[in-house]
Amino acid sequence: MVFIGYGGFAVLPSNISLMMTVGVLMAAIFTYIYGVPWQQFRRTVARADWPGAEHRIRRIRQLVGLNLLLGLATVVLAAAGAYFS
Repeated sequence: MVFIGYGGFAVLPSNISLMMTVGVLMAAIFTYIYGVPWQQFRRTVARADWPGAEHRIRRIRQLVGLNLLLGLATVVLAAAGAYFS
C-alpha cells in the first residue's frame, strides 16, 4: 500500500511513518515477551516456583501494558493524521 498509495517510503506523510515505526516497535516487544519472559514464566510454573512465576508474570503485564499504550498512540496518530502538516 505504501508504494501504490503514496509512491514509496520517501514521500510518506509523517503520521504514517510514525504509525509504522510504532507498529514495528510493538511487534518487537511482543516477540521479546514471547521469547524471554513467557518462556521463563513457563519454566518457573513447571518447577512450581510460585514467587518466581509471580515476578515473571508481573514483568509480562508491564510489557503488555506498554504495548497497549503504544497501540493507543497509534490510534491517535491515525485519527489525527489530517492535522499533521
